[in-house]
Amino acid sequence: MAEYIKREDVIAELSKRSQAENVINAIPAADVVEVVRCCECKHYHAAKDGFGWCENIESPAWDRGVDSDWFCADGKRRGNA
Repeated sequence: MAEYIKREDVIAELSKRSQAENVINAIPAADVVEVVRCCECKHYHAAKDGFGWCENIESPAWDRGVDSDWFCADGKRRGNA
């Protein structure tokens, strides 16, 4: 999983030190989770105008209309997304 760092933390540390690599390595990664947007999910079926429905029975959005920009923890990326 990719690591993400808060810009404010980097700036604060750089103002204290001179070695950038050590500064960046000293900053903890932000607590983030990668998501799969519905438009990239193999369970999403587009209807029109950025709207569609979910066919993932494990998802809270199962068999419901969802916006293509929505996401859930159960998304599975399509092979071509």
